Amino acid sequence: MSERTIKEYLYYYRKVEPMFPLTQGKLNAFLRGNNNNVARAFLRNLKEFILEDDNLSDEGKLRASQLRIKKIRGADNAKKEKIVLSPEDIERIVLSIKSEWGKDTIRLLYYCSLRGHELLKIKVKDFNWIDWEIDEKKNGRLMIAGKRGRVRYVLVPPYLMESIRNVIVQENMNLETNFIPINSKVTLWRYLDKISKKALGRHISSHVFRRSFATHLLEGTKNIKLVQEHLGHKDLSTTQHYIQLSKEFYDQEYTKFLNG
Repeated sequence: MSERTIKEYLYYYRKVEPMFPLTQGKLNAFLRGNNNNVARAFLRNLKEFILEDDNLSDEGKLRASQLRIKKIRGADNAKKEKIVLSPEDIERIVLSIKSEWGKDTIRLLYYCSLRGHELLKIKVKDFNWIDWEIDEKKNGRLMIAGKRGRVRYVLVPPYLMESIRNVIVQENMNLETNFIPINSKVTLWRYLDKISKKALGRHISSHVFRRSFATHLLEGTKNIKLVQEHLGHKDLSTTQHYIQLSKEFYDQEYTKFLNG
């Protein structure tokens, strides 16, 4: 078990410990607030440990064996509602953050439409510094290691490249340094939870930033193949399901079509 997994399991253990002895109702309540693969994996390992505990009574083991660990429908409200933030919402979150790397983290999630695990893997060397510094008015490029080993390249606005470079210099990072000083998805989730609730009064996940820019990109370019390439989706149907167009945009484009 990796050091990261141990830290994540300890985090969930501290949350579930006050619920002992566990019942199905308590378990479901826990999952409604922690509806992710890591939390479910932790519970499966915890259940296995309980069943192998020689100090536990047969009755206790029977109760534990009957507990079911499953994904709770409707628990992930952000995905269910398909939240799309406005550019003003994004900027409100950014302005609520004091640190420059924190601001850059949100802008990377948004402009590059990164998945959480992709963000955590970014190293200084993944930006095209040599080519970009020839003409700093152009967009930079960032290499992303996506799902199943697939690699894609996304554009980074010039002002964001400059801000990231300043952070790299200030923090004395080298090419192999991870740009984001967060080492687990759980820690990232907690960080986003804190700053989004402070700025907007609700939890916003990394996928909401990803979906928001994809939606804005489609509304601005009307090119769904471009959005597919930007998101790194293999199938166009995935992109179509992923984005959430506003009612105003739909009405506008439909009326434009009817009027020729």
